[in-house]
Amino acid sequence: AARAGQGRVVLPPAVGAEVPAVEDPGAVPASADPRLRTLDQLADSTIAAMTAFRAAAASFEAELIDCEDLRAAFSEVGRLWLTYAVNGVSPLESGLDEERSARHENLAQDANGIEVAYEVSGCPMP
Repeated sequence: AARAGQGRVVLPPAVGAEVPAVEDPGAVPASADPRLRTLDQLADSTIAAMTAFRAAAASFEAELIDCEDLRAAFSEVGRLWLTYAVNGVSPLESGLDEERSARHENLAQDANGIEVAYEVSGCPMP
C-alpha cells in the first residue's frame, strides 16, 4: 500500500495513447523502409508502457501498489521512450511523414506528462 504523506498521482490526458497506428494510405508504408518498421514497433511499445503506467498510477492512488511498483512502471516508460527516441526517431527525424511526426509530438507530450505525474506522486525518482 502507499505510504502516508505521499501525494496523489495527477495524470494528464493520455495524449500519445490516443494516437492510432499509422494508417494513412498516403504515409510511407513501413515495409518500404525497415527504419519505419522499427520506428512503428518502438512507438507501439512506448504507448503500451505509457498505458501500463496509467494503470499503475490508478492502482497507486487506490493504495493497491506501492512506490516500488509505480517506479518500475515509470522506469519502463523512460527506458522505452529513450529507445524510441534514439533508435527510432533520430535516424528519421527529418524524414518523418506527417502522421508519424504528429504521433511523435503526441508521444513527447505524453512522456513529459507522465514524468510530471510521477514527480507529484511523492515517490523517489529512479
